[in-house]
Amino acid sequence: MSIPKPILTFAVGVTGHRSARLANTDRARIEQQIADVFSNIEAQCQAELDRSKEKAYAEHTPRINLISSLADGADALAVRLRPSTWTSIGILPYPAERNIEVLRSTTPSENVERALAEYAAAREASQQIIVLPQARPQDNNGFARARNLMLRQIDLLVAIWDGHVQEKAGGTTDVVAHALEDGIPVVWIATEKKQHPWVISHIDDANRETPYANATSGPIADAVLSQLGLREKRAVHREPWALETTSANAQTRRHDFLHETVPDRCCWMAYDWIKIGLRPWRWRLTKKLIGKEEVRKSWAPFLSALSGSDDFGEKVESTLLPRYAAVDALANYYGQKYRSAYVLAYLLSACAVATGLSHFVLPRGEVIEFVLAFLELLLVGWIIGIVLRGRTMRWHDRWLDYRALAEMLRHLRFLGLLGQYENRAYAEAAARPGASWVLWYLRASMRELGPPPGDLGPEYQRKVLAAMISSELTPQIEYHTDNMAALRRLHRQLHLMGNLCFFAAFLILFGSTILLATQWACSYCFLEPEQFGRLGTIATVITAFLPALGAAFAGIGFTGDFDGFAERSAETGAELDLLRERYDLALDRLDFDLTSNVVFDTARIMAVDINGWTSLYSRKSLTLPG
Repeated sequence: MSIPKPILTFAVGVTGHRSARLANTDRARIEQQIADVFSNIEAQCQAELDRSKEKAYAEHTPRINLISSLADGADALAVRLRPSTWTSIGILPYPAERNIEVLRSTTPSENVERALAEYAAAREASQQIIVLPQARPQDNNGFARARNLMLRQIDLLVAIWDGHVQEKAGGTTDVVAHALEDGIPVVWIATEKKQHPWVISHIDDANRETPYANATSGPIADAVLSQLGLREKRAVHREPWALETTSANAQTRRHDFLHETVPDRCCWMAYDWIKIGLRPWRWRLTKKLIGKEEVRKSWAPFLSALSGSDDFGEKVESTLLPRYAAVDALANYYGQKYRSAYVLAYLLSACAVATGLSHFVLPRGEVIEFVLAFLELLLVGWIIGIVLRGRTMRWHDRWLDYRALAEMLRHLRFLGLLGQYENRAYAEAAARPGASWVLWYLRASMRELGPPPGDLGPEYQRKVLAAMISSELTPQIEYHTDNMAALRRLHRQLHLMGNLCFFAAFLILFGSTILLATQWACSYCFLEPEQFGRLGTIATVITAFLPALGAAFAGIGFTGDFDGFAERSAETGAELDLLRERYDLALDRLDFDLTSNVVFDTARIMAVDINGWTSLYSRKSLTLPG
């Protein structure tokens, strides 16, 4: 199985004034500028696809989605003027009938018929409609709710705006301000000034006297590239503060990832043997990795709980599931290789010490001396080979990248149900040098998945919450409970084995000392001199080997930091457990804001776990024991 490449998908949001505020004398210019901006965006998306030397995207025409509230005026103009290949997605701030009432009540009486006609035409021309619910009759937060949903779905905002600042939640100024705050590029088409479109970075740019460059002459290209390209930022510091890193850059990592062949088995089992402990009958030489069909079975209850939710469940299964399955298998594979590598390095080091000490207890002879020297050479060479291979192939980096990405992709299956996409929560997990490609793949996958279609009312929310509780919240709490117990047990076992090695060495040394002192004090020989010397040599060898073995167990425990990760699982599981009451409350009220918040908070808790996990393990690269 190979890595599924994403289809280049770009989402453009539109905000702007209603028809009553668009002067007829400016309409021709505004329409031409809208068409020019859209054409430029489409050309830049195609150019990004064409210049991708490593073929990072699937061989497919770029998909561009236009997202708006379908109101008369700017929204309706954008829907009508969009290129024929674009998909129009409408977000209705309120249920259909209520939405028409709001449009009617907020439109001057002489423009009502025109406004409703433009809205109807825009809705008819749209391929997908999202209907936001109204929790109660006095709920007037529909426009703010639509703003939040749109901004989480888009890469670039086109604002058809007069530049005047107005305080109205969900209004044009408010949408622009929130987009800029979220780091979304904004293309401003002025409705009152005869000027070229600008790409602005601050709300006050609308009032500047010095003009910006025409957005279609380069700024839009930069904005598109900033969203579709890799965002790798390397901090440059003066000496002695320069950062040292041997990690590959994001471009190299993405290339390697897209050309991975997903394995179905792993033969690096030393880490599992350590976890199983002194029960060799349970040891295995290979391990079957979880594949796409196993993932499909584990996701089946979640997907079946969403039956009837238009085609979004099918998109999750066809788009997201294969990507998660592939990345999860790679994460497990490289995790096994990295962990087994450091376990073997420590244990083989102890074996090399034992081989070197064997010279003192085995019969002397050229053949034995040669065999022991050759065996010690093989052990040391094996250790060096494992470490060099692991560092060259970047097992550590790949494991961290793929595990973080797999968890992010799994979160998309439930975040997408409410359009709660936000990659900022995962930024820390991709903050390591060269790891920014992870957010690139996450963004590409979330855009391809797109927003949830249809009515997001109480019945839909009930399905989402039920699916979350049964297939995400409860299994995650159980996972962290089991993981915490397993890691604590492994930490105690390694600690115990290390201590036993040192105590055993102490007891042997103590016994040898007592025996020797007794012989000297009493002038009584318990053993023949030759036997006594032999016993002393064996005791010396054993007491030299046991601390080396104990140090190996301590090194495995230090590198694995199993106790630290057990505590992290405990914290995450406890926080998720506290959400149970909020899920019960959300099921009782079926309020869209409450439902969205509790689902989003679930993802945030798990994102913090990913961030903490990658932060803790990022410094534990594979090195020679020492």
